[in-house]
Amino acid sequence: MNKSKIMKEYLEYKKLTIKTEKALKIVERYTNQFINSTKKPLSKFTEADIVNFFNSLDTKFAASSSNDIKVMVKVFIKWHYPDWSSRFRNLDKLCKKKKVEPKYSPDDMLKKEDIEKLVQAELEPRWKCFWLIFFYGGFRPSEVCRLKWEDITFDGEEAYVTLYATKNKKKFEKYIPSNAVFYLKKIQNNGSEYVFPTKRTKKKGVSVGDKSQTRSGVYQHLRDIAPRVFGKHINPYILRHSIATILYNKEDIKNDDAAQQMGHSTDMKGVYSHPTKKQIREKMKKLFIKAEELPPEKKVEIRKELDNALNIIKLMREDIEILKKK
Repeated sequence: MNKSKIMKEYLEYKKLTIKTEKALKIVERYTNQFINSTKKPLSKFTEADIVNFFNSLDTKFAASSSNDIKVMVKVFIKWHYPDWSSRFRNLDKLCKKKKVEPKYSPDDMLKKEDIEKLVQAELEPRWKCFWLIFFYGGFRPSEVCRLKWEDITFDGEEAYVTLYATKNKKKFEKYIPSNAVFYLKKIQNNGSEYVFPTKRTKKKGVSVGDKSQTRSGVYQHLRDIAPRVFGKHINPYILRHSIATILYNKEDIKNDDAAQQMGHSTDMKGVYSHPTKKQIREKMKKLFIKAEELPPEKKVEIRKELDNALNIIKLMREDIEILKKK
């Protein structure tokens, strides 16, 4: 059986679990890259071919993207080769995920005052509303771009968004505060099913229909305005990391509640929370305040753990500064 036919059968199989065309296209793209990485028929593939393909990923993609592609390839291999465990004995080791360096440091995080500056710099209510909902809703860029009016329930001067996160296949209720709802009501009658539609365009004189805001459009807009507001370019995703850092580090908010607002699985706090050294020290100090009855030996042990944690943070921040200079 030739590779194209095998690929077609595999995609039919994947449709059992993948419900969106976009996600299926991603699987098709990278699986195709793997099976066509050599002219050999699939029946002749060896571990060396897998190694060569994975090595090529490291020259083209960041560690996080490379890790995702490895998972796709591993799933395909297990589907196609009934004897995969004996044919590719080191498959699990080859597909082991690489450590992903943190993209952002605590110094990169935005505060509520920064978002207010961004909102004030915008001239259109549409963009003022976009940044407020993006930030306070803890949305992923694609989620806020595709937001529809039917997803929103108004409750006086506040609102709630019902969101189904395709990434973790869970439904979440997100709270939208009154300052965002103020602008939301100003753009409510925009004549579109989308809260943030792109401008209606025509191709050869024929309307192509209503389209949602694109992520590339958001990136372009922020690239133009951020230097005037912040004196530097920022990635839109920093807004999501920033509100997550605020929520996860508030003493009076439970992690589960913060995860609900962010649309997170409860184990994602470590990825999205970026506490400062001062915040970490304050939390560590409370270990002693609440543990006065501990014996001196235990206190020494906790102090060592604190010193080790602070040293790790120092090394991580030094690594981040080195990466920024590259």
